[in-house]
Amino acid sequence: MNEVVATEDIVRASARGLRNKLDKAIPGSSASSSSGSDGRRRLLADGVDEVYTEAPNALRAVVYLVDFCGWKNPFRSPQEFRKYLFANETGALEANLQSYYGTCSYGKATWDPANVVVVGPIQLECQGRMAGGTGIPFNAATSCSLSEEMYWTRAAEQQGQQLAVRDPKLKEILQFTKRRRSMVILPSDAKCGFSGHGDQACQDICSTVVMARNGVPNIYSMFHELQHNYGLGHAGRAANPYGDGSDPMGTHASINSGLQCHNAPQNWRMGWAGPIPGGHLTAANFTPAANRLTLTIPAASTSDQNMVILRLGLQSPQPGAPAIAYPNYFISYRVRNATFGGYDSGLPAAFHRKVTIHAYNGTTDDRDGNTTSLQDAGPRFTRPDSAFPAGDGWMAPFSPLDPATGLGGGLRVRVVSTSATSAVVELCRMYAQTEGVRGSADCRTNLDRDCDGLIGAADPDCK
Repeated sequence: MNEVVATEDIVRASARGLRNKLDKAIPGSSASSSSGSDGRRRLLADGVDEVYTEAPNALRAVVYLVDFCGWKNPFRSPQEFRKYLFANETGALEANLQSYYGTCSYGKATWDPANVVVVGPIQLECQGRMAGGTGIPFNAATSCSLSEEMYWTRAAEQQGQQLAVRDPKLKEILQFTKRRRSMVILPSDAKCGFSGHGDQACQDICSTVVMARNGVPNIYSMFHELQHNYGLGHAGRAANPYGDGSDPMGTHASINSGLQCHNAPQNWRMGWAGPIPGGHLTAANFTPAANRLTLTIPAASTSDQNMVILRLGLQSPQPGAPAIAYPNYFISYRVRNATFGGYDSGLPAAFHRKVTIHAYNGTTDDRDGNTTSLQDAGPRFTRPDSAFPAGDGWMAPFSPLDPATGLGGGLRVRVVSTSATSAVVELCRMYAQTEGVRGSADCRTNLDRDCDGLIGAADPDCK
């Protein structure tokens, strides 16, 4: 597929509203936020699967610096912008995109200077109608809607094709039409109330539009939007689709300071990280007489085997095993890295040396529409389990055991200890919400079916 046709695909897809955005308004901005995203996953057509299997995913990208409406891009040469993209440039930021991909993916994805080129500044029209049969009007002097974004991407790609005639490296990169990234850096004066937008799970040209607010692009926003291109949705908490501060697909206050890598289910989904040995658990790993496990989880910065996955709604990992609707929980441990440019060197203090618990009922398919949800982080959980007065325990909502399969129940998690490199956690599957009632057979079993640490008749429920 040639590039003109590929950019037409962007126009058609975007016209259907298939675009995701980081829709946090910029404080003090008089521009209105463009329409489009409500935090839900927006899918484009099927294409190349970028989930890691055996070989690193070498990302290809063209970054366009653009001028329009008399507004100048703050970066007047490609060289000025490269410090945001690559680690070995003069004045390179700690949180550059090359480090984000190479470090946060454990080397499973690369943003290499050999595969990324910066073009511009190039001059675009201020208003008009898009050519190529679409006729969609745009007016960047007053608006920053999907129409303007489609025009910027399409026009930049067309100029890129023209410049490639005398630029062999640009020509080579433009030949990649499957999941090639096309990032447009806007002037600071553009009438946009967002930090960035990015196509999600795209097939051909994956477009991203980023503001250079006050002359400084937000690396966090750039990575966030590029990860929409990778197929990731937002990282939420409760009703807030951006509420997970442990993940760059959620809310992050700092700009361009250190690397904040992904939460456990996002990493698992992309194939960047997986469970510890023996750490992919189903209901088969528990019985009423042996319903408690103690596991050591390494910090995410030390290993790509760094999580426990609990699927208590699945009887066993065997294909076709009985299953019920039940949350899948991902438990991991995060430590802020003191090394410059290290994994999680930009992790917010609220998640430093914290065991995080996420729910994610999706798969490793990058067309999966499920999003991740932070449940809590401890020790000192925000919603501590009352059975543990120290506040180091967390309890999942209880689901009555399914009479046909015996699946369901509940989960209690207790943080036993934490260190600079690992955390020890105790996981207990609940078969009941109380041990029983006084005089009942349940109170004579010498079991801890409700996981409160009290056995049988010693439990106050039985007295």
